[in-house]
Amino acid sequence: MEFAVLGPVRVTHGGADVPVEGPKLRTLLATLLLSANRPVSIPQLTERLWGDTPPVDPRRTIQVYVVRLRRALAGGGDLIRTARAGYELVLDADQLDLTRWSRLLDQAKQTEEPERRTRVLREALALWRGAACADVDSEVLHALDVAPLTERHLQAREQWIDLELELGRHGDVLPELHRLTGEHPLRERFWAQLALALYRSGRQADAMDVYWSVTSLLADQLGVDPGPDLRNLYQAMVAADPRLDLGAEGTAAAWVTACQLPPDLPDFVGRADLRRTLEAGLTGGGPGVPVLVLSGPPGVGKSTLAVSTAHGLRARFPDGVWHVDLAGAGPLPRDPADVLGELLEASGAAASTIPAGTERRSAALRARLVDRRVLLVLDDAGAAAQVVPLLPGTSGNAVLVTSRRDLTGLAVRHAARILKVACLEPGEAEVLVARIIGTRAAGAEPGAIVELSALCGNLPLALRIAAANAAALPSGGISRYVAELRADDRLARLAVVGDPDTAVRAAFDLSYASLDDAARSAFRVTGLVPGPDFTEECLTVALGRPAADTRTALGVLVSANLVERRSADRYSLHDLLRLYAYEHARADPGHDAAWHRLCSWYLSVARAMVRFAPADDAGAARAREWLAAERVNLVALAIRAAEQGPAQVAWQLLDGLNSYLPADLRLTEWLAVASAARDSARTAGELAAAGTAYNSLSACCVKVGDLGAALTSAEVALDLFRQAGDQAGEAGVLGTTSGIHIEWGDSRAARDLLAQSAGILRLLDSTEPLARVLLALGGSRIALGDVRDGARDIAEALALADPPEADPLYPVMRLYRGLVHHLSGALDAAAGELAEALRTGVPRQVPHVHRALALARADQGQSAAAVAHGTEAVRLSRAAGRTWVEAESLNALGYACVRADRPAEALEHHRRASALGGDRGYRGVEAEASLGIARARLRLGEPETARRDAVRALELSGALGHRLVECQVHQVLADVYGDLGDAGQARYHAGRVEELRRATGYRPVPWRGTPWAHTAG
Repeated sequence: MEFAVLGPVRVTHGGADVPVEGPKLRTLLATLLLSANRPVSIPQLTERLWGDTPPVDPRRTIQVYVVRLRRALAGGGDLIRTARAGYELVLDADQLDLTRWSRLLDQAKQTEEPERRTRVLREALALWRGAACADVDSEVLHALDVAPLTERHLQAREQWIDLELELGRHGDVLPELHRLTGEHPLRERFWAQLALALYRSGRQADAMDVYWSVTSLLADQLGVDPGPDLRNLYQAMVAADPRLDLGAEGTAAAWVTACQLPPDLPDFVGRADLRRTLEAGLTGGGPGVPVLVLSGPPGVGKSTLAVSTAHGLRARFPDGVWHVDLAGAGPLPRDPADVLGELLEASGAAASTIPAGTERRSAALRARLVDRRVLLVLDDAGAAAQVVPLLPGTSGNAVLVTSRRDLTGLAVRHAARILKVACLEPGEAEVLVARIIGTRAAGAEPGAIVELSALCGNLPLALRIAAANAAALPSGGISRYVAELRADDRLARLAVVGDPDTAVRAAFDLSYASLDDAARSAFRVTGLVPGPDFTEECLTVALGRPAADTRTALGVLVSANLVERRSADRYSLHDLLRLYAYEHARADPGHDAAWHRLCSWYLSVARAMVRFAPADDAGAARAREWLAAERVNLVALAIRAAEQGPAQVAWQLLDGLNSYLPADLRLTEWLAVASAARDSARTAGELAAAGTAYNSLSACCVKVGDLGAALTSAEVALDLFRQAGDQAGEAGVLGTTSGIHIEWGDSRAARDLLAQSAGILRLLDSTEPLARVLLALGGSRIALGDVRDGARDIAEALALADPPEADPLYPVMRLYRGLVHHLSGALDAAAGELAEALRTGVPRQVPHVHRALALARADQGQSAAAVAHGTEAVRLSRAAGRTWVEAESLNALGYACVRADRPAEALEHHRRASALGGDRGYRGVEAEASLGIARARLRLGEPETARRDAVRALELSGALGHRLVECQVHQVLADVYGDLGDAGQARYHAGRVEELRRATGYRPVPWRGTPWAHTAG
């Protein structure tokens, strides 16, 4: 059984027609035939059968039609198969005229000899019996399925006529062309072919009339002028251009199909998404000529990607794949006129027929490329002006350009699509290196491969050079080569010995040399920026020029892909380009002045931003954003200043950031800046500055949890301040050291250190620092059970400072006042003070306030609120990485849970607090955790186990001198022995509670919710 759709739909079997009655059945059959051997879904069938007015149940109706169609095709009804999504008509290659037609067109594309190609096209065109599916009543089918076939048929007819004209048979095609221009009056290609056929037949006047006829027709019907092909043909006829004539043998110059691509690299890696984008863009088949530009920095692999992609598309461009190196980055870029001459000769045109001049050669190339499918790879374009004359004028062809510049002009004037090529991903870079070095060698040193890729910044050119150099070394040489890259001049190492052109620096040199003086100066200064990115303002300061000049220079650098614009106001360079820029910056006579300007600017702005940051307004938000964006640069600035000067920049920067980095918990950055300041100050012999740096290092180590290192740094700082006679510094480091002892739980040592600090600050009349020290001293005394003395210290601090609500010290004082009220038994007053502290507190203080509120609300009997505050204290401190605060907060949460009669949860929280305390040496935390575990055990009905935990808590608190915890332990032990039936021990511990209450002024709340059952006496 045979089928035909290239005309009215026909079905024949054994030479006889098979009728398919009814418009819906013919539409169904046509739809299946046009998608032969492919499933057609129910929605597709529904759209073609009924358009916008389908029946209520189209699937059921289609099933009925399929049954009828199978019945009509009695001899081949089994050809229609039910597919998962719909139906499929399965046919052999020779059963359908559409299949035979498509096969012949593909064969014609692959046939180079004109005469044979003509015969194949003529055979294909003969299969058409009129309009495809002419007797099918479906607007959707004709619009979606038939229209593309009709267009391809007309293109094939145009190609056949071109071949007939090329072979000198212009007289034979005149009747066909008259018919075609009548049937398709708006198809300019047929008019152009008719005019050329008339011209070659010696009927120049008729050929001119054809041009003016189509000009009038287009103006009347569309209001447009003829396209460039017709206009160029008319001008050529007027000028009697010899290129319109046939060659001496009566034929036009034969077309030569050529692939000029360089070899494809066998170890090409990555770029899968970008490659798919290129393939789709170059072969999409839309109107016009697709022009895609691969833009990126030197050495990023643009050319390799272009060549590899073009190799993969050779079958899609049967008329040739051309490659031209435009040398745009070098000192002698190719002249477009010379390139055009080469391309014309490559197409088969004789050298004697190639006209002079860029414009005429460009027109000749466009004429040669009409109805061809050629891919042009234009490598290393320096500017859009190099590319524009080489562009084809008709669809079917495609252009792939590579350039170190963005070639924005091509995007504006020719709708080119600019695709940025970035460095490889780390994993891809490592695969590339391993392939070049060899899998076995790379497998022996996997860590070296990773570091090698990182040192190359994943830049493909650098990776290939480094891998080739490493591969040439004996076993174990990769690690040695990596060590050399790390230690020596990296750019010098990334070169091939004996081949100066194969080097990363050589690739960069070409781009640098192409810049104007202003852009070169700006590029050099980017090398002075110590961190990974920078702003226009930063560069303007370093250059010492007007902002407008910087903006212009940055535009040039971004367009040249030497600088990348990362956001609206931030720019960056590849790591190797930054090294290259720094080399040039160091050789610049203005280097020192630019570096000092940069350091001064960063110092002054950082100090200003730190002052603004704690506020709560738009200016403060901008300050915090600036500090966050510049944080890495500030750290890098301190490190570079410590290494090469000015030395004071490092410790001045630490001084400026000393309130920001700790508050924002940027511990890594804090440690780096403090270390740089320490090194530079010691080298310069600045004792006080070195003391400040060591003190800052000590505070940082406390936050990290390394209390031993913190104490060592604090002791060095104290010695340096005393040598320098800096009493304010001495008082400050005494305060830092006291904090270390507080975390260790040694409140006695902390109290003594704080008392020394307070004594010095009183002599110096330093009011605010003294107030802070007195608050901490009061807290230490309270932990030791000296509630009355602690309250006096806190009251003195409040009287000294009495800060306004906006002062950061205000919420701290409310917190301490709340603690005093709580310990004195004034629970409502405590809750009020703590609520105010929470309302006004900064993020760093909030977990402490939640912890205190958890304890206060628990003692008030507000269990749900207590648990909520404890949970929030744990969450915030854990999120901030503050282990000590987290451990204390877990103990508070455990207390809230046991007061809420949730002892199992309390037990878990206290255990976690104990684990954290034990790991970090927080003995005070361990004591409170053991106390909490005892409470939970007792609540769970395990008095004997509770007794052992309480005794452990008593030993720890006694050793630390923590009388408040000791008092609470005796409170629990009184209840434990009561439950065990040991009245004597219960009375003893109850008596100890009363003794400690009288001695300390502490008023503990009965933790079981009722007055103690066990009293002294």
